[in-house]
Parts: sequence; C-alpha cells; structure tokens
Amino acid sequence: PVGEKNPIPQDTHFMLVIFTHRKIRYLSICITAQVIYNSAKNAEKNSMMISAENIQPEKKKTKAVCFFVAEKSEAPFGLPKIDPKLLAAIKQSAKETKGKRGSLHIIHTHGIIPAEKIILVGLGHIHKINHEALRAATGSLAKKTRDMGLGEFAIVLPDKLPLKADAGVNAMVEGASLSLYSFDKYKREKSASVQNISIIVSDKTKISHHISRARTVSEGVNFARSIA
Repeated sequence: PVGEKNPIPQDTHFMLVIFTHRKIRYLSICITAQVIYNSAKNAEKNSMMISAENIQPEKKKTKAVCFFVAEKSEAPFGLPKIDPKLLAAIKQSAKETKGKRGSLHIIHTHGIIPAEKIILVGLGHIHKINHEALRAATGSLAKKTRDMGLGEFAIVLPDKLPLKADAGVNAMVEGASLSLYSFDKYKREKSASVQNISIIVSDKTKISHHISRARTVSEGVNFARSIA
C-alpha cells in the first residue's frame, strides 16, 4: 500500500551487523599488522652491530677501548702490557675513580696506541660483581659513548672477570642494546646512535653464539617497547 514503510527483514539486519563487525575487525587487523611491520623495519634499521673479536686490546684501532675495573683495584681487568706513560695514567685514573660502580673515566691515548681513547668502567666491589652490575655498567658506558658522538667502540671481556663468559656477554649485550633504545620515529631530530660494538675476547668462537642469542632477546624487548 502507498505510504506504508517496508521494514528491513530481521535476517537482513542481522547480516548487516555481522558484515560491519567483520569489516571493522579486518581493518583493525590490517592497521595492527602495518604498525608491527613499520616498528620491525624501524628496529632493524636502528639496530647496532655487536660482534666478538680476538685481538690484543692495545692493537685495536677504534674510537675507544673500554676496560672494566673493580673497586679499590690498582688496574683494570684484562689490561695488557702497554707503554709505561699510558700505564701510569690508567693506574692513576683507576686510583682516582676507585672503581666505584657506575664510574666512568676517559683517558686520551695521544696516538700511543691505535685506540683514540681508553675508558675505565667501574663495577664496584669485586665480590658484588654480577650480571646486573655488568649490565648496568655497560648501559652507562653505551650512553656515554653515544653522548660523546662515538659511532663505535670496543669492550674488553677478560678471562679473569668473576663471571662466566656467557653470563658476561649476555649482560654486556643487554646493557648496551636496552640502554640505547629510543623510539624517535615521529621526532624531527633523531637520536645519535652507536653503530658498532666489538667485544674483545680470547675465544671468539665460543662467544659469538651467546652474542647472537642475547641480541635476539634484546631486540625482541625493544620491539615490544616500540609497539606498546
């Protein structure tokens, strides 16, 4: 009849609701997938290279070679035979900083060795050196080198450190990777980044696997932070 409304059948209305709901779900999945993809690409682009190297620290050409030092210790862990003048400067710096946890001291080599600088990193009392102490110290070191504008540096992981090599490597990689994380995708000015870290060890083959595994874990954590 003229003027009578023709209501939409109940089953048709139900189908429209289902269609709309599915469309919204599909769009949400697409947007989430795009966000995850962009974050992964951004993380891959900004990820640093961390590798093991078997070389004498005094022969390493780098912006800075870094040594860990325990509290009240006369010299850092893994310090090789070196020029007497430079050795005296290193020992004096270790004495002044006292190897306190979190302390950092920079020594310019003035061309005596290929490394431009030596950085002493305090770990605190030798009986309290553990995974967390090493992770925190490496994190502080990584931030310091970034603030100094150093694109790369090397860290000496000595055999006499009171931690197993695998635990030491895990702590160092985690400390560097997690401390340097910065989500600056939407910032005009990007943060300066450290591109390459060399871990100087006596046995490169045994350490490389642990570096790779620790990097995977750290990058996963940073990726989760970027999409949170």
